[in-house]
Amino acid sequence: MQSKSARSDVTKFIRIGIADKNDNPPYFDKGLYEAEVDENEDIQHTVLTVTAKDHDESSRIRYEITSGNIGGAFAVKNMTGAIYVAGALDYETRKRYELRLTASDNLKENYTTVVIHVKDVNDNPPVFERPTYKTQITEEDDRTLPKRVLGVTATDGDKDRPQDIVYFLTGQGIDPDNPANSKFDINRTSGEIYVLKPLDRDQPNGRPQWRFTVFAQDEGGEGLVGYADVQVNLKDINDNAPTFPQGIYFGNVTENGTAGMVVMTMTAVDYDDPSEGTNAKLIYSIEKNVIEEETGSPIFEIESETGVIKTAVCCLDRERTPDYSIQVVAMDGGGLKGTGTASIRVKDINDMPPQFTKEEWFTEVDETEGPDLPEMPILTVTVHDEDETNKFQYKVIESSGYGADKFTMVRNNDGTGSLKIVQSLDYEDQLQSNGFRFRIQVNDKGEDNDNDKYHVAYSWVVVKLRDINDNQPQFEKANIEATVPENARIGSSLQTFTATDPDQGGKSKVFYSIDRSSDRKRQFSINENGTVSIQRSLDREETPRHQVKILAIDDGIPPKTATATLTVIVHDINDNPPRFLKDYRPVLQEHSQQKKVVEISATDDDDRSKSNGPPFTFRMDPKADDVIRASFKVESDNKGANGDGMAIVSSLLSFNREQQKEYLIPIVIKDTGTPSMSGTSTLTVIIGDINDNKMQPGSKDIFVYNYAGQSPDTEIGRVYVFDLDDWDLPDKKFYWEGLEHPQFKLDEDTGMIYMKSGTHDGRYHLRFKVYDRKHTQTDVPANVTVTVKTIPHEAVLNSGSVRISGITDEDFIRVWDYKSQTISRSKAELFRDKLAHLLNIDRENVDVFSVQLRRMHPPLTDVRFAAHGSPYYKPVRLNGIVLMHREEIENVVGINITMVGIDECYYENEVCEGSCTNTLDISSLPYMVNANRTALVGVRVDVIAECTCGARNFSKGESCRSSPCYNGGRCVEGRFGLS
Repeated sequence: MQSKSARSDVTKFIRIGIADKNDNPPYFDKGLYEAEVDENEDIQHTVLTVTAKDHDESSRIRYEITSGNIGGAFAVKNMTGAIYVAGALDYETRKRYELRLTASDNLKENYTTVVIHVKDVNDNPPVFERPTYKTQITEEDDRTLPKRVLGVTATDGDKDRPQDIVYFLTGQGIDPDNPANSKFDINRTSGEIYVLKPLDRDQPNGRPQWRFTVFAQDEGGEGLVGYADVQVNLKDINDNAPTFPQGIYFGNVTENGTAGMVVMTMTAVDYDDPSEGTNAKLIYSIEKNVIEEETGSPIFEIESETGVIKTAVCCLDRERTPDYSIQVVAMDGGGLKGTGTASIRVKDINDMPPQFTKEEWFTEVDETEGPDLPEMPILTVTVHDEDETNKFQYKVIESSGYGADKFTMVRNNDGTGSLKIVQSLDYEDQLQSNGFRFRIQVNDKGEDNDNDKYHVAYSWVVVKLRDINDNQPQFEKANIEATVPENARIGSSLQTFTATDPDQGGKSKVFYSIDRSSDRKRQFSINENGTVSIQRSLDREETPRHQVKILAIDDGIPPKTATATLTVIVHDINDNPPRFLKDYRPVLQEHSQQKKVVEISATDDDDRSKSNGPPFTFRMDPKADDVIRASFKVESDNKGANGDGMAIVSSLLSFNREQQKEYLIPIVIKDTGTPSMSGTSTLTVIIGDINDNKMQPGSKDIFVYNYAGQSPDTEIGRVYVFDLDDWDLPDKKFYWEGLEHPQFKLDEDTGMIYMKSGTHDGRYHLRFKVYDRKHTQTDVPANVTVTVKTIPHEAVLNSGSVRISGITDEDFIRVWDYKSQTISRSKAELFRDKLAHLLNIDRENVDVFSVQLRRMHPPLTDVRFAAHGSPYYKPVRLNGIVLMHREEIENVVGINITMVGIDECYYENEVCEGSCTNTLDISSLPYMVNANRTALVGVRVDVIAECTCGARNFSKGESCRSSPCYNGGRCVEGRFGLS
């Protein structure tokens, strides 16, 4: 423990800050600052920076110009002391500025002096004493050239700069590129202007005034430029003689006029100055006049000051002298002369009478035909009249002779007159056949002047009438009726027509024929005597009444035709067997018990009012198959069908559709005609399907022919699974197995597959699943292979074709045999192989690209095929091969070929009056055939028969083979030609 007497020391350091006090004013290093600036310096340009200092630490100095800133020429940035140009500077106005610059730290301030010297620059161009200098010189003055014209002076506003001004000229009369051509020049230092050449004031080559510009440039031609205008006026001298620019002037005067009539005005031109004394004052006179023979007096006179020419005598006669020519002189005040010619034409007045060039005119004309009259004139007449001002008016004089009312006269543009027909002319009229004679008149003063007989002339016209073939033959009877039985023998006469022709005095010969548009099947003929006979057999059931047009044609040129009508009524005979009233196709459900299947009625094309029809009797054909006779019975009910008779067909067994889908029952029907007729009709009984079988996995092949690669979105066939039932589609649902293919679509309700447009050639494998709701089957697989091949337009155009009977389009491509329940090659494949063998080419070079059903009952199918080596074979070769081996093909393929080279004209020839032409109609819409395990999508091709005139059918020569389309277009040969 420390004692109380011990010491304790503590040391501490203390920092004392002395705060600054603003007790010092700012100060400048200099009392005077100097600087220079150009008088044309830009605004905001910094001239110099002046800064002040301050001993105080915290002071902030601000700057301000407090005096000497005249006109606000300068300003200072208050924080930095930078002095800059703030207004316009002008050395010539003020050369020096003395500014007082004050620096302040808010409490204290100080100042200094800044002197700024303004430097002179060349900013003022020389200025002339006046803006325009004018002077006058005499034209054509060639004395003492070059001659001083005037002097110009310019001064420079830059006073302290050297006055070294240079002058030069530009404008009229100055050629800087070739000074030898210049008319004026200037002394570059003194400003004296000289004329270098004599100048012409007058037109056409001279000018009364020369205008150019004088320039003054300071600093010896290197500085600024000032300018003034110079006008040099030329004083005129009388150095141009008067002229008549046109040389010859034209005028006219009316004949038979009085003296003093104005003819024309002659005007001369003098290029001298009209304001310069009498240099351009003109006096006119006639130098060479025309003298009147009878009196010796001049015919024309002229006014000396105006140049107006007048007649000096009266009564000029155009028919005597139509034209005059005189020479006129123009003289100016200096005695200079010019001459011109006045050509004077005497204008006509109508003072001479007209006269026809013939006393009698003859013409020959055809009689008119019908109400239409010819527009063209039948005769043109001419008139002689010495006058030029004639207004000819023609007319036929009424009652001047026979036929005057049937004609009229019209005036033509060339003054001639034309005779035209205004009423029908008929040679068959005895009076008219002798011709016409009448008078015509012309008046040369226009309408309504017939009373002035001096101006009227007359002449005769004789018109001879020619006979033409303008009457058609006339039938004694225009409508005749004949009745004939339909079994009338060929060659039987029906009726005789008689016609005569009024032309040629009734001596014309008449020919007879039949209008084949009313007898397209050519069932009638007519001989030269007009007797109509039967040429081909008649059929009342097809045409019970014929309206045959009989033509009578005369021997005129051109020939005339009359028409009569023969009505042929055909009476019935019992020549048609009865048949089913309609196409009965009853459905009998499989596994059903014995029952009535259908009631059948019959019809007969014969006339039942003649007892050639019902009542009908029915029975099963005794030649029917044993299976049919054991399965069905046919009973005839004579009182059924309202007494016409009917058949009742019943089943005797229960049927299974999976064993047989339909049964064909031949039924014999007999009528009550005399003699009676009987016929056999076939009843198709369809066994209806019941969904009583489960489906099994299936596969299908679809072949698509893509016509020219342009096929649209199209259906190509249904998804197939093996199922003995074929009416169970409503019980099924179809799905993709996995992802949907981008080029195909599926209808899940129907199983129809659609191929999208733009699908490329190739083979596509599609997988599907099928669900059957009745048998609760799910995910039954179905595989479809689609092969796409482009078929070119050339192949379709050059295709062969056959027509097959007895099978449908589905039968032709089907590979499944229902009876044997086995797969075999389709008829389409067998047909393709046989064609390849006969043509000795690979089967890949043969395409059966179109199979189309033409008729269902009985079936009729058209097949089209193409083959190529290089290029495609022509149709004539393909069809020829089939024709040569027709029987062999039928046996191998199992088909019945009824036509090779499909020819629709075969059926149309009976109704075509002239020629018939087959044309291919190729559609862009495909034709699909679906047959369960197979499907074919082919080209839809139709053969169109057209009645044409073969001699004029030029379209047959048109072909797409010649590539008539441009710019990427595709040629299509259709029904109506190329498109």
